[in-house]
Amino acid sequence: MSELKRKIKYFFSKENPIRDVIVFVIMLLVANAVWKFCFQGDNYHKEIMLFGKWNVEFLFQWAIDSTTYLSSSLLNLLGFGATINPDNVVTFANGNGAKIVWGCTAIKQSFIFAVIILCSKGRLKDKALFIAIGLVIIYFINILRISTILGFMKYNPGTFELLHGIILKYLFYICIFFMWVFWEEKFAEKKRLENEK
Repeated sequence: MSELKRKIKYFFSKENPIRDVIVFVIMLLVANAVWKFCFQGDNYHKEIMLFGKWNVEFLFQWAIDSTTYLSSSLLNLLGFGATINPDNVVTFANGNGAKIVWGCTAIKQSFIFAVIILCSKGRLKDKALFIAIGLVIIYFINILRISTILGFMKYNPGTFELLHGIILKYLFYICIFFMWVFWEEKFAEKKRLENEK
């Protein structure tokens, strides 16, 4: 067997420790592409179009409102003095703040998580329960993410792009990755063991 064939065979074998991670990344990219194909929109003008034809903003409005309310409530609990202004703008006494838009709601990340788990190995009943629990976890991680961004915005608005566009964005996806790892270790493996019996 040639060296190349041996490497290809090893890459797809169960012995390759990074095979599942590569599969995760591929599923994440595919789910993201499906999202972008289905939903187009402008965060600032509240146009969320399904397949470029139907405005589905009303479907996202609850998530926008609840993200705004819970994030500002958490900040107030911590003594930041956040105020919700019309159109889901959270401000502070010094005038700094930010508008909460549909991209802040983690609906996209929830969709990606659900697709990844649905495409993973395991029983459908377990997947449904795990997705439901995972969506709640993602929702509350997002509230912490938005509250953190807003908290930094109060004192240093220049940190917005770094926190929103890089650090907390990728940290969010790392959390989804670890939830998937938990799935693979506890539930997908359980299904494999049942099949081997």
